[in-house]
Amino acid sequence: MKNLTAKIELYLMSLGLLFFLLIIKSINFPICFDMDAQFVGFEYLFKHNVATLICLLFLIISFVCKKRFAHSLKGAVDIECKIQKIKNGNYEYLTFLTTYIIPLICFDLNNLRDGILLIVLLVLLGILFIKTNLYYLNPSLALMGLDIYVADINYKNKTINDIIILSDCKLKKGDCFKKHIIENNEIIYCSEITKA
Repeated sequence: MKNLTAKIELYLMSLGLLFFLLIIKSINFPICFDMDAQFVGFEYLFKHNVATLICLLFLIISFVCKKRFAHSLKGAVDIECKIQKIKNGNYEYLTFLTTYIIPLICFDLNNLRDGILLIVLLVLLGILFIKTNLYYLNPSLALMGLDIYVADINYKNKTINDIIILSDCKLKKGDCFKKHIIENNEIIYCSEITKA
């Protein structure tokens, strides 16, 4: 998870919800229930749904990135850690949604200038999230059932403060688990509690 490709994949995965909402907003096909209605043809549909098809492509890429991330979490784990202090960080998911995803669906993808501006903003946000290691704020992770925690843990008889934990299970003070390092011992993953 330490390489640039994995961080880019996590960022693309975080935009899956945005691409889905943009598809709903930008899809353009005529609906007619008259008895003499005829199919307008694939050429018409492709021509009037270019933005929708691009968003669909990126939604599929986002889904593939999600599968790759889930698979990568099944890797080797480290020795046991014990939680000394913990707080829930799930509010970060809502912060990401309200700050980045919701405003971005207001762009009109049928307007070339808005489309270019959206692409520039997504690239700049991606660079920012990757450089600052904030890709764990990904709302797609919440949809996968992962919770965010900020904790102090005891690891190899040392205390590591304010570590970010992504977890499949509910954690509390005193829980022990085997960690999977995601980012330089700053962000870790916990799939199961070994003892309480």
